[in-house]
Amino acid sequence: MVYGFGSFAQRYFQMTYETPDAGALAARVAASMPDSEPVHQHASRGLDHGAWVPLKTMYSYGDVPVLKTS
Repeated sequence: MVYGFGSFAQRYFQMTYETPDAGALAARVAASMPDSEPVHQHASRGLDHGAWVPLKTMYSYGDVPVLKTS
């Protein structure tokens, strides 16, 4: 997991938000991109706090696959 909390309290670094694998979904999204658009995939990179903090509130059980795009 990627946190990016900087100087936040240590307790936040101990929180986790595990979600089901979204690799198949990521592959489908990447395959739908035009050949002229570069696709960079970072399968080993976790979610940063900007992604998982709201997800933890909305889907507290972490039972939905998450695919972060930008």
